[in-house]
This record gives sequence, C-alpha cells and structure tokens, in this order.
Amino acid sequence: MPANTWQDLIDYKLLEWGRNPDQFDDENVEPPTRSTILLAIALAQALSDLGVPPADSVVPDPNGGIVFDRREGEAYEVFHIWEDGTVEYHRFLCTSLVERRTICIDFLRE
Repeated sequence: MPANTWQDLIDYKLLEWGRNPDQFDDENVEPPTRSTILLAIALAQALSDLGVPPADSVVPDPNGGIVFDRREGEAYEVFHIWEDGTVEYHRFLCTSLVERRTICIDFLRE
C-alpha cells in the first residue's frame, strides 16, 4: 500500500518492521531496534502535527537507523534517525546542501 500520510508510513512500514525484523536478513541490513522504531514513529507524528507533508519514502539504513526522505520540486529533505538515537535533518536544493542540523527530540523519547 502506498503511503499517502504519515499515519500510513507508521502503520504499513514502521510498525511492520517492528513486528517482522527478520525481513532484513536477506538484505544484509541491521534491522532497526524497537527504540529506533519508536523514535521514528514519534518523529513522524510530530512532523504530521506540524503539517509537514509525509515522506516520499522510508528506508532502513544499513546500520539499524531509519531514513525519511521527501522531494518537492528541486528541494530534497532527509530526516535520518541514527541507531544511537541522534536525528539529523538535511535539506538540498538541486545537488547543493543548504541546511544541515541535528534535531533535539528528547521530548519525543519514552
């Protein structure tokens, strides 16, 4: 099912990863931990609450993190939830990085 909302990404991608981490075995990818998935869910809910359009894709990184990315015209945004709980935001215009910052989301943690 294609993700049209942040809730779709939570329900059909992130929660499924938590229920079935073995799906990453054949991809040589470290599955995201429960705490990383919960942090990604909290970030998705916060972005939804702020009216940020949903990510075009959500993918695991090879080390147990999660990446949300979204493209709008020539702009490309990435939210990277690292396996250690750090969250970074990157914004590109065409191929130029125009913004990079670490996002403090302690209020999202359990």
